[in-house]
Order: sequence, then structure tokens, then C-alpha cells
Amino acid sequence: MRNDKILKYSFEDLKENKNILLNKGDTVIFNKLEKYVYIFGLNKGGKILFEKDEPFTLKTLMAKLGVEPDYVTYTVYDKDKGEISNLDENYVLNVGDIVEFESIENYVYVSSNKGGGKILFDIKETFDLNTLIGKMGMDEDDYTIEVFNQETGETIKVNNNIDLKKGMIVKFIPVEKYVYVANKGKISFGKTEAFDLDTLIGKLGIDKELSEIKVFDPETKETTVVT
Repeated sequence: MRNDKILKYSFEDLKENKNILLNKGDTVIFNKLEKYVYIFGLNKGGKILFEKDEPFTLKTLMAKLGVEPDYVTYTVYDKDKGEISNLDENYVLNVGDIVEFESIENYVYVSSNKGGGKILFDIKETFDLNTLIGKMGMDEDDYTIEVFNQETGETIKVNNNIDLKKGMIVKFIPVEKYVYVANKGKISFGKTEAFDLDTLIGKLGIDKELSEIKVFDPETKETTVVT
């Protein structure tokens, strides 16, 4: 400080051997140099300081934050140049850069009689229907599966394994086994029960030898007398 005026010099000026002369009465102030960036995302935010001897890189920043590089994407904004492209984790940061992190996560939304909601996949997990069925602990033979693709707006019924896309809605509809019996109404079968006439007769407590049994097939519209 000289005559109430502040003259600023950097260490770069000193390294370039510029001749900086002092006058009697000058006040010399040494400001501590800080290496820092601002970060956003991953429920984190604020100013992150680096020690003098720490590498001033994205890799070091992620290590300080406890972030696994394979699980995030990152964007760096320079205060003068704006967004920086073509980065890797060895990119050398500049003081005051803004670094934005976004989590890489695969997920679908599930509706089923066993619960559901947002189901997350680890980045190392195969992102397909079979993996989802395994995560939900379901037997695919017990359900009709419908998948809504938010990108196309289409809902499809699925009978085999498919690759999933982030944000899909997967609906597991229980497959119900049942028949209608005259004067009895709707008779449902359990998942482990054989879906046949003998099981039905047993459920109803009927003596097969003393009864005339007719079966109507709604698809063919034919009635068969069972002997």
C-alpha cells in the first residue's frame, strides 16, 4: 500500500524478475494463496480448498469428496471461458472453477403386489428385465409383465428378457388361475395347485362318479361332457 493506493503484484511478477522497488513508508501485505473450486451436485456443495502440495486436479477433488469416478459424470465451468470440454480426471483445475457432478444411476419404476417404486441398479449390474425380476424375488410365470417406455409413449407386454431403459415403468400383474362353476361362482386356484379337473373336483368336494360334468371352452364356444 502506497499513499492510500493498493498496488497488486503476483508471484508470477516476482518470478519474471520484475524490478519492484519499495518506497519509504510502503505497507507490504502478503495474502495467503488459496487453491479452491466450487462444487455442486451429489447432495454436496460449496467451496472446496486444496492444500498447497495437493495436486490441483479433478482426480484429487473426487478423492477429497469420496466420489467414485465410475459412478459420476462431471462438468467444469471456468469463470472466464465457460464450460470446458474434453475432460478426464487428470484435468488440472483453475482457482475458482465450478465443478458440477451428476450421479450415473440406472433405475426403473415398478408396480407390483410385492411392492415397488424406484428400483436402482448398480452400475455393475446388467440393466435388463431378468435382473429386475431377480432383484424383486419374483417368479415370472406368476405374472403378466407390461413395460411402459416414456420415450415412445408405448406400453408393451413382455414374454422374454429385454434391455431396460432409465425411467421405464414395469408393471407386474399377477396371473390368476380360475374357472367358473355353475351355482358356485368363481373358483380360484393357488399358485402351486395343479390347474386341472381333478383338483377342481377335490376343491368342490364332488363325487365324480355321481355327477355329470360339462366343460365350456370360452375360446372355441364348445361344451364337452367329461366322463
